[in-house]
Amino acid sequence: MNSMRVAVLAGYSGPRSSMFAGSASDLFSLGGRSLGKSGADWYKDAKAAVAQFDDLVVRTRKIANKQAREDLAKEYIGDPQDRDNGMYRRNGTASNIATAESYTPVNTFYFDSREVSNRTQRLIDWVSDFQPAVVDAERQWGSLPDPQVIETIKTVEVSSIPGWVPVVVLGAAGVAALFAFGVIGKK
Repeated sequence: MNSMRVAVLAGYSGPRSSMFAGSASDLFSLGGRSLGKSGADWYKDAKAAVAQFDDLVVRTRKIANKQAREDLAKEYIGDPQDRDNGMYRRNGTASNIATAESYTPVNTFYFDSREVSNRTQRLIDWVSDFQPAVVDAERQWGSLPDPQVIETIKTVEVSSIPGWVPVVVLGAAGVAALFAFGVIGKK
């Protein structure tokens, strides 16, 4: 009898959700997590999380037991290029802060984006796991007065060069030299 169909509004024909559910598009986002938190709130949380992470790194570097210090660094700080480590998350959030602060006044609306607020939330969650581990290590091993260098050893496997590669490279260099000196060429 009566059929319903999606109405096209202002050229947008994608799915729409209710105000209280997750949004179909960040462009039209009123719902989801960002409903209760503004970009300014996310910006403040991001700055606090980066500062807490940096403080925890310094405190980790002061732990008196070298093995405990290195284990914490490996588990919670990690490689800045690895998406699954804390330093990558910290640097991503710091980059978002720098982008927001590149405007005058600070563009806290940048943190209204779901991607940016999710990145901030992942760092906050990481810090909430990192902090008790540092507190426990400080309680167990004590702290040194000055931060220590944390030695992270990265092993890189070097594959051996096949035996035919030097022959081909030298042969190509020889042919190029013959062309250069005019021994081989057009007549």
